[in-house]
Amino acid sequence: MPHAVSSGRVSSSASEHTLGARVRTEGQPLCQGAGLRFPRVASRQTSAVGTFGVAEGLVAVGAVAVAVSIFLYWVDLSHNFGGAQITRRLTAKDVPVQVLWDYTTHASNPSLLIVLIPSVALCVAGLLLEHSRWLGALGGVVALVVGLLFVYQAHQELRAEHVPGVGLTDFVGKAPYVCIAGGALALVGGGLAFLRGSART
Repeated sequence: MPHAVSSGRVSSSASEHTLGARVRTEGQPLCQGAGLRFPRVASRQTSAVGTFGVAEGLVAVGAVAVAVSIFLYWVDLSHNFGGAQITRRLTAKDVPVQVLWDYTTHASNPSLLIVLIPSVALCVAGLLLEHSRWLGALGGVVALVVGLLFVYQAHQELRAEHVPGVGLTDFVGKAPYVCIAGGALALVGGGLAFLRGSART
C-alpha cells in the first residue's frame, strides 16, 4: 500500500510537471506575441490621431477663408463723382483672371474662379492625403499670389487713372485680403505639416 501511495504521488507530480511544461510551452508564444503586438497597435493609434494637429488646423482655416473670399466683393466701389453716385461691386466670378497681370484687359472670361477653386481643392487634398501635406502649402501659395497680384494691379490702375478722392481701400473690397490671409495660413500650416512628415521619415 505505501508503495501504491508513493507511486501515486510520483505519478501526480510527474503529471503536474508535464502539465506545467505544456502550459509554459504553449503559453509562452502567446504571451510574447501579445507583448510584441500590443505596443505596435497602440503606437499606430497614437500616430493616426496625431496626424491632425495645429498645422492641419491652419490649412483648414486657410481653405475656408479662401472659399469665403469667392463670395465676397473683390471690387467694392461706391463714390460720388461730380454729383453722380457710382457703385461697382464685383465678386470673384465677375473678375477676369487676366486682371492679375494686366489691369487694362477687356476680357471677361475665365474668371478668378479658375485659380481660386483649385487653390481650395489643393488645401483640402493636403488635409485628406497624409503623405501629401505639401499640397496644402501649394494651395496656400496660389491663393496668396492671387490676392497680392489683384491688390497690386488695382493699385496700378488707380495710379494710372488719377481718380480724385478714390484710394485703394475705396476701390478694393474685403475679398482679396481674406484670400491673402487664408493663403498665408494654408502656406504656413502646409509647410509645418510637410516638415513634420519629413522629420519622421
